[in-house]
Amino acid sequence: MSSAKTSGLTSAEAGRSPITQWINSFGVGGVTTMSWVHVTAVSIAQIAVKRGYLLPERCDYFGRDLTYLNYGRPAYPLGGDRLMNSGLFGPVVFIFNPIIERRGVLLFPFDSGAFRTGRYTRWIPREYPLDNYAMIPGDDAPRRLICGVYGSNEAYWIAQVDESIPFQGPVEARALMDMYRDPGVEAG
Repeated sequence: MSSAKTSGLTSAEAGRSPITQWINSFGVGGVTTMSWVHVTAVSIAQIAVKRGYLLPERCDYFGRDLTYLNYGRPAYPLGGDRLMNSGLFGPVVFIFNPIIERRGVLLFPFDSGAFRTGRYTRWIPREYPLDNYAMIPGDDAPRRLICGVYGSNEAYWIAQVDESIPFQGPVEARALMDMYRDPGVEAG
């Protein structure tokens, strides 16, 4: 398999991904919409507060300026960034209104940077196309994923997969479920 990038992925192309097709088989049940969050260091947060907004940063991988957000809960691998572990540089969380998803251009069910650097190779081979995990921003995909995998927002918050939900889906979904079930992973 080729190592595909998604810098030019359209919503129509994301709609054909195996993960989007799998997620679309779920309803939203009692899963309410949650906010989007951005985690950053205090030093960067201070600049954003003075400016009045977060400035997207250039992502060489996707070939565009992006602001990375997590759905519903902050998820950041603090162990990988020594500055984020201490005093003045501790993490700051910006919370965004859920409607910000309408402005989204790329959406994945995990940290795409962690995928890119091989942090998930225990479950998904590095050569596997990231495109296969693309979801459509603004299409209730996060709520559907939470409903179909965790069953509730509360279970998602503590990363507790609902084992009573029968699994049916493509190989990409099986890998994702295995990853979500592993207590040692922070999927983002």
